[in-house]
Amino acid sequence: MSDLPGLRPPEEDDPEDALRIQQQRYAQRIQQRLQEEREVAGTIEGEYRAAWTDFYSREPEQCEQLIRSLEVASPHPPLSLDDLFEGAEYIEMSPEPTPSEASFDIWLSDLQQRSQLSTDTALTLHDMDEYAYRKYESCTPSVEGILYNGDPRILKFIPCADEPGFRAELYASKHLQLAWQTEWFDVDFKLIAADAHRRLEDVGLDHEKIERYKPRSLPSPGSGFKSFLRKRDLPHWSSESLVELHQSAATLATATHLLREVNSFVSVFCGSLICNKAKCMTHEYIAEIIPNPEDNEGGIELDKAQSMLNDHRHLNYFFNLLPGTYLLDAATVGNAVRCINCPDEQPMANVEADTRQVGGDMKIMFYSSTF
Repeated sequence: MSDLPGLRPPEEDDPEDALRIQQQRYAQRIQQRLQEEREVAGTIEGEYRAAWTDFYSREPEQCEQLIRSLEVASPHPPLSLDDLFEGAEYIEMSPEPTPSEASFDIWLSDLQQRSQLSTDTALTLHDMDEYAYRKYESCTPSVEGILYNGDPRILKFIPCADEPGFRAELYASKHLQLAWQTEWFDVDFKLIAADAHRRLEDVGLDHEKIERYKPRSLPSPGSGFKSFLRKRDLPHWSSESLVELHQSAATLATATHLLREVNSFVSVFCGSLICNKAKCMTHEYIAEIIPNPEDNEGGIELDKAQSMLNDHRHLNYFFNLLPGTYLLDAATVGNAVRCINCPDEQPMANVEADTRQVGGDMKIMFYSSTF
């Protein structure tokens, strides 16, 4: 029966029909794949929009809660005039007055005469300390070395910020921009991207599949945005999804090679938690112009440096330097003294000395890698 014409497969009956059927099947597979790609692209866009909308819909409430949680400048609310004069009694109303005389000299320029007015008062006011504002010290960020020989239009730090009469605004107006304003950016888009990635994983899209579409709003897994989030103090949102995101981002990395790299650089980078610079010259740094000594090895004799540095500000911080303990002065930035943070009960030699040509001048530098 296989020889009957009506029972033969179409591809065996007509080669053109067989080719047409194959082309139709291939076109159907292409259309199906394109439809799947459009659905995946729509899913990525939809989940990102949902994460975006969800993030900013909660932001006003979270910001309001954060603002309300901040400590007010005054420990007590400002007193009104009624509260201020509450309980104040004048002498004529007091049963046992304790008057105090207040005298006022009045000079009448038109009549060229002076008259004196005396009055008795027994006015008692609240202690001013109860509603006075606290004193806040100025914080001057410094992210580079103190002796900055770069672009003079960039203000790296504000010196003498704590000196009376120093006009920081006038000093800053002489520069084009502030260095600490150019190194910070809004982290919202990274939080939104991380939440969008979590949402896409929940619907079955892994990183490899997402990466094929290269969405510009979502950083790739190799871009390091998750490791970046681990270094941030993420906000604690009320949403369960972002709470999980915060917990996952705060988890330590499990890659052994990364831990080895971190451990190998612990002794190199600055020990300050706010600094990630190797051989930091900011937080543990002293630099003074000194004459270039006659030294064949290119170093500097510390006894000569000691005699030169003693002629400066004499802030008197001890640094354990061979061949002995030397008394050196510390450089200042803003209102903070950058000194070696050694405990008194257990002093440790954590300072290294070096010389360097800075702007054509020989300078001696003392820096610390660990606390």
